[in-house]
Amino acid sequence: MLCKTAEIAAGLGTIPAGRLANYVREAIGGLVSAVTSFGILGPAILGVSLLETSGYRFGVSQDWLPATQEPADRADLIIPEMRIEGIEAVTDVDSIARPTLDVLWQRFDVERCDAYDQNGKWIG
Repeated sequence: MLCKTAEIAAGLGTIPAGRLANYVREAIGGLVSAVTSFGILGPAILGVSLLETSGYRFGVSQDWLPATQEPADRADLIIPEMRIEGIEAVTDVDSIARPTLDVLWQRFDVERCDAYDQNGKWIG
């Protein structure tokens, strides 16, 4: 999936974490739904990357402040791919989205995606 929010495109220097979490979660759900509606079954690989992020901070609160202290330390943040054993068996998008988002948040030294509660329920 490819997305460059208006805020990033405008060079404001902060990646809005809440919007990113919503976008990634909705995109994963939409992709799973589309793929299965076409009758595509079996294993799949999910990959999420943020490109051209060098120098951007991660806005983790609702008003984007405070942002993480340190900006991204590389131009592209490429999250390790996730193997999905059977795309047709995915009934809970959060079983895929949460671990992916947690890793992305950890790239900015944030323990986990705060759009999920401690039990893994979406509160976004």
